[in-house]
Amino acid sequence: MERVERPDDVAGVVRRGDRYVVVVEGNEAADVGRMTGAVLDRILAEKPLAAIERVSLGKASPLVKETAASLLVLGIVLIAGVMIGFAIIDEKETGVIHALAVSPLRMFEFVLSHAVIALLVTGILGVISSVILLGTGVDYAGLIAGVLFSVVLSLLFGFVVGGLAENQLAGIAVLKVVMLVFMAVPLGSLFVPAAIQWPFYPFPNYWAFQVFQNVFTKTGALEYWPSCLATFALSAAALLSLAPVLGRRLKLRSR
Repeated sequence: MERVERPDDVAGVVRRGDRYVVVVEGNEAADVGRMTGAVLDRILAEKPLAAIERVSLGKASPLVKETAASLLVLGIVLIAGVMIGFAIIDEKETGVIHALAVSPLRMFEFVLSHAVIALLVTGILGVISSVILLGTGVDYAGLIAGVLFSVVLSLLFGFVVGGLAENQLAGIAVLKVVMLVFMAVPLGSLFVPAAIQWPFYPFPNYWAFQVFQNVFTKTGALEYWPSCLATFALSAAALLSLAPVLGRRLKLRSR
C-alpha cells in the first residue's frame, strides 16, 4: 500500500481469498485503475486471446561475420597481389630484372615463381583469418580450393601494378586505381539486387567474391564450382591479353 500512496499514477494488486483486487489511491489518472484491471483480466484468462505460432526462417544470424570473412579473404588475395607487384618494382629498381632478362629464365617461369608466393600467402592467411572469425565450422577444403582458383587473380593484380609502374611512387599511384576497382565491385554487389548484377560479370574479382560467399554464407550468385571456373577463366584471359605488354616492359623471354 505504501507504493500506491506515493504521488504518482501507480495502481496496486492484492489477493483476497481466490480473487485479485486492484487498489488505487484515488488521485491517479482516470484510466489507471480500469487499465490495470483489464490487464489483470487478460493475465488470469483461462484461454489465450489469440493463437501464437512460431516459425523459424532457418537463419541463426544475419551472416554479417560470414560476409566479412568473404571480404577479408578477398582482401588477402589483394594483399598477395600487392606483394607481387612491389616485388617486381623492387626488381626493376635494383636492376635484378635486367639480369633475369639475359638469363635462361622464361616469362612463364617468372610468373610461376610469383604464383607460388601468392598461393602460400593467400592460403595461410585465409585459413588463419577464417579460424579467428568463424572457428572450425567452415568448409576449409572449399576455401583452399577457392584460393587456388583465385591465385591467377592475385597474379593479374600484381603484374598490372608491377608491370606498369617503374618505381615505388608510381606503384602506389597504380595501386590506388586498381584497388578501387578490385574492392568496389564486390562491395557494390552486396547492395545491388541479384537480377541486375550482370554488369559485374566481366570482373574476375566479382566471381572470386562469389566463391568465398559460397564457402562462408552459401549465397553466391552462382554455385561454387561455376564461380571458381569463372574466376580462373576471366583472370587468365585478362592476364594473357596483357602478356605482350608486360613482356615488353619486363623484357623477359617468352620461350
